[in-house]
Amino acid sequence: MEVNLESLKELIATGIVRALEQEFVYKKQNLGLKTANCYRDLKLDTIYSILEEMFTSDDYFIHNFRRSYWKGQILVDLNSKALVSITSTKNLKRLSKDKSRKVPHYMKTIINSLNSEFKPHKQLSFDSSNTDGDEIYNKEFNDIFSDIGISLKRFTYYIVAYDYKSNKVTDINWYLFGRDFYIEDEESLMKYIKPDVLELTSLENETDDANTNSEGHEPNEGIKLGLKKKKSKKHS
Repeated sequence: MEVNLESLKELIATGIVRALEQEFVYKKQNLGLKTANCYRDLKLDTIYSILEEMFTSDDYFIHNFRRSYWKGQILVDLNSKALVSITSTKNLKRLSKDKSRKVPHYMKTIINSLNSEFKPHKQLSFDSSNTDGDEIYNKEFNDIFSDIGISLKRFTYYIVAYDYKSNKVTDINWYLFGRDFYIEDEESLMKYIKPDVLELTSLENETDDANTNSEGHEPNEGIKLGLKKKKSKKHS
């Protein structure tokens, strides 16, 4: 039976935009930090906090886990049996190039534990050679979800990656990876993002001002430079 993930996808896309274009910008301005060293973790903390505020059902919750000194978060949807991690596109492409890791990245651990049924046919553009054994994955997986309190036997793991530039979210993509980061499915979530009302109002006002002269009259149309009107074809 195919699971409907539309509500979850819309929730995540909307939450990412709200978190990064509003709340994160506000935090940056008020913290007054001299470096951006903490921004990556601050972005993720802000995203998951906003998503938690937006939850409209007990079917959604955030699972917190610890990896040594680092704390991570994963969104859980009990209804669609989905686990979702959120990261930047840059980080997603970078994470499995690090061959100095003593243990596999937690995303790779969950993918290889929950999504191993998907057969590889297309691979993300980074080195994902499998150097870790199943025993390591099993141990790490159990550590990550030791206190989640539910069975994850029928769950599927997804990753959402965003691009962010000049305080604007420019792209959001939903990925279903098979073992060792082989892409089973991918989808853009930008279709769920509604245009900013204030931004649209500002653009409309600028257009109105440009079309009205200083005396409040509509300007003459004049000659349009470089543009020719298409001649309408006569129909017999």
